[in-house]
Amino acid sequence: MKLIEVAEEITDVNVYVDMIYDKCLPWLKSTNFSKTTEMLIHRGMMSRDDGEKKVRKGRYPMDTDSGVHMVANKWFAENFGHKYRSDAVFVTNSQVQAKRYGHKHLIYPVGDFEVCWSRKYKDMSLEWNRFVGRKLGDEYLLSGDVIAEIVNENEDEWVPEFLEQGRYVKGQLDEYFHGTRYNGHELMVKCDSYLAFSERTSHTIFRALMKRANK
Repeated sequence: MKLIEVAEEITDVNVYVDMIYDKCLPWLKSTNFSKTTEMLIHRGMMSRDDGEKKVRKGRYPMDTDSGVHMVANKWFAENFGHKYRSDAVFVTNSQVQAKRYGHKHLIYPVGDFEVCWSRKYKDMSLEWNRFVGRKLGDEYLLSGDVIAEIVNENEDEWVPEFLEQGRYVKGQLDEYFHGTRYNGHELMVKCDSYLAFSERTSHTIFRALMKRANK
């Protein structure tokens, strides 16, 4: 559903602030009611629309081998109780990072949520390719098909090793948002849906939220 077409059409921004308070209160409480820009999360999206979006379950990333993806999902389920690689929405605390994946949106998870992130890796897919390069050494110069075959033969051993090195944690939002140490790190959010506001509307809504929170 579309909430807003353009910022100029917002006649009563409090309607949308009420919606965020009604649907996203657990997130607001966990981020000190998002009173500062340092505790906001963003997502790059193909669409420019604002609204409530359902989290797509069973997703397969375009830039990760399916076998690696399945082993990683199993690892997250065993260690954190959820298949974060397929059944979560991916966001970041960096506006620059979000823009690399599409039109930047301000995100508010709806209802109860859980988060998981890495203290070491900004982007798991990118870091995985670097990990494989270190494992292969000179063999990294082989053809893509040969590399894929080697990875498939070793993924059950390599993927858990790689993820253990990533120092993944569940929760710890205060640490995630603190300072600039984890700026741009991927945050996986377990929720059923989320509110997304594009650049056309997010600034107006954020200012109204701050005003409400500081009353």
